[in-house]
Amino acid sequence: MTELDEIRAQLGRLSDRAAIQDLVNRYAMAVDDHDLEAVAGMYTADACFSRRGRVSAGREAVLRSLEKSMRRYGPTIHTPHTLVITWDDADHARGVATGHAELALRGDLVLAAYRYHDGYRREPEGWQFTRRELRFIYGTRAAALPSAFAGQLRLRWPDEPASGADLPESLPTWDLDAPGRGAASGDAAR
Repeated sequence: MTELDEIRAQLGRLSDRAAIQDLVNRYAMAVDDHDLEAVAGMYTADACFSRRGRVSAGREAVLRSLEKSMRRYGPTIHTPHTLVITWDDADHARGVATGHAELALRGDLVLAAYRYHDGYRREPEGWQFTRRELRFIYGTRAAALPSAFAGQLRLRWPDEPASGADLPESLPTWDLDAPGRGAASGDAAR
């Protein structure tokens, strides 16, 4: 590979990275705008969406699930933050996208922090989601955030029983007291 070919490949990868970042950002805006037509163009025909064990498979099922959710809320603001992309090959990638949301639900302001575990595929129309798995760090009424965030039951939607969050306790890195974890080289913190 010549130096020019390497530069072209690097520029292509940067362009792909920017396109996937735009996909994540456009998705947040389309959901807030209830623009199901735009959302439809962001999913592959065989895509799946999952949230807390509920899976919708296929673009049409994903759209029905998202429409149902949209009807539940008043105005929403989804704010994407970080995006980490892992490349499988030139046309397939995986990513973790973090974000926060402000949601109007039954007269309450609900705040949420989340991570999407995504799959992406280059299609003729551009990069699209093959998978979005929504995992929550917290979701609670704004007024209850200080106590909810400090507790174990961080999912406190106004119309559901309180429950444990998806993250971070489920991460293999979370328990610093597990065997082989903790201070560098296994030394106990002093």
